[in-house]
Amino acid sequence: MGMPFNQEGYGLIYNKEIFTKAGIDASKIKTYADLEAASKTLDSKKKDLKLDAVFALPGKETWVTGLHLSNIAFANEFPTVLDAFNAKTTTFKQNQPLKKLLDLQIKYAYKPDGSNKSINSLDYSTQVEKMFSMGKVAIIQQGNWAFGSIDGIDPELSKNIGILPTPLDGVKEGWIYKLCNRF
Repeated sequence: MGMPFNQEGYGLIYNKEIFTKAGIDASKIKTYADLEAASKTLDSKKKDLKLDAVFALPGKETWVTGLHLSNIAFANEFPTVLDAFNAKTTTFKQNQPLKKLLDLQIKYAYKPDGSNKSINSLDYSTQVEKMFSMGKVAIIQQGNWAFGSIDGIDPELSKNIGILPTPLDGVKEGWIYKLCNRF
C-alpha cells in the first residue's frame, strides 16, 4: 500500500554567484535584519552586479503574497503544526512583521514603470523567467517548483541557486521559524 505524497519548499530563491560577487554569505542570513542588510548591500552594488533590482515580486500573482507569504505569518502564531491545524481562530499577531517583510521586497523590487503600483503588473513568468533567470535580480520569493523554469532558461544558473527562509522581524518562536532556521 502507498499514499501519494508531495513536498514543496518555498522561501527566497537567490543567485549564489551574485551573492558571492556582492560579498554576502547567505548562510548568515537568519533574521529579518540580516535580510535587510543583504538587500541594502545588493542595492548599493546594483550597477556593478548588472542588476535592475534586488527582488522581483510578482504582485499580479496573489498566491505568492496572499498564500505563501501570509502562511509564514500565520504559521508563526502557533507553537506546533498540530496547534495550527486544530486552531479555530487566529489573532494575526504577526501582521506588522509580515508587512515589514513585504515592504522590504517592494522597496528593493523591480518596478516596470518605476512606481510601486507597477509591481501588481508583474507575473510569475516575468519574475522567474525574465528577471531572475536572466540575472536581472538577485532574489525572488518562490519555491522549488521554479527550478524547472530556471533550468529551462539557464541550466548553469539552476546549479547555482539557493533558498533562504523568509524571516519575519522579531519572530523567534513557533515551529515554522525553528524549521526554517535549521538550515
